[in-house]
Amino acid sequence: MIWLIPIISAIAYRTDGWGRRDTFLPIYPFNLLPRVGGINYTRCCVGILPAILFHNLWFIPAYIIAGLIPYGENSPLQKYPFNKDFNWFFYGYIWGLASLSFGNALFCSLLFWFLMQWSNYGIGKKYKLDHAYLEFMFGGLSTLIFSLRG
Repeated sequence: MIWLIPIISAIAYRTDGWGRRDTFLPIYPFNLLPRVGGINYTRCCVGILPAILFHNLWFIPAYIIAGLIPYGENSPLQKYPFNKDFNWFFYGYIWGLASLSFGNALFCSLLFWFLMQWSNYGIGKKYKLDHAYLEFMFGGLSTLIFSLRG
């Protein structure tokens, strides 16, 4: 059952970021889903399955807090003189820290920074990563390491 954590996390993370005018994922069969948008705050539910499987209820409030922190234009960090790189690194760290592991927090901070760079600037100024993939990949990969240590 532990292998379900990254899959459910990826779906929940993307469902929270799914906008009304985009597809869940721009590949078949996901692009056949209606463009209705996601459900807000599903990121906050990521901690439920790890809490059950690892018998540690601290995952629930940790992921609720991490899920309520925005990373985009609505982020409170955008109002301060930090640059985007710091904001992305910090957000990844906070999300990773919800796994109750400093190692996973560091991994997530680097992962989120890399994915945001890829999404915003592309590789070689082209080959940009669609934001839907970013959210899906980060949602799943951010829980993969601590799921494997299970």
